[in-house]
Amino acid sequence: MARRLSFEDFDTALVKGDIPFDKLADYLCLDEDAPVPRLIFRPGVLTNGAPASYDVDERIYQYVRSRRDRERVRRDTYAYLSSKSVVAEGDSWFDLPGFLGRRAIADWIEERRRFRMNNIARWGHTLQQIVNKREYIGVLAQDRPDYFMFGAGGNDLQNALEADGLIHQY
Repeated sequence: MARRLSFEDFDTALVKGDIPFDKLADYLCLDEDAPVPRLIFRPGVLTNGAPASYDVDERIYQYVRSRRDRERVRRDTYAYLSSKSVVAEGDSWFDLPGFLGRRAIADWIEERRRFRMNNIARWGHTLQQIVNKREYIGVLAQDRPDYFMFGAGGNDLQNALEADGLIHQY
């Protein structure tokens, strides 16, 4: 069970890296009411609420991404890795919050170490968000990978179903 914290203490501990990665699951969970993967605080873990402007999902994504990037640099420096490289861009097919015990396709590929993986995917993103962000353009130019995995559309479908945009009742 998580120790109850104020929002400010949680956020400070997150910024400092004081919360053990595997303990994030004690504070966060997937929003079961959201049509796409989205993190929320577990009920009762904060002594006070987060500000309305605070996007816990984005904040945790940035934390996880920074951690993943540091780990990739360490692996590239100290471990034997294949000479073949992959850049993965997409949605939850390639990226899930690992501290929740769920792994995505890019995680499985990376764990087997047959490829050097640069995973820039983001759970919850739609195809439009990925295209608008255009991060993959710069990463592909810089990394010059052997393979580029692009997977998206599931969240677009989920959002359309949620908005009753795909099924016509007659």
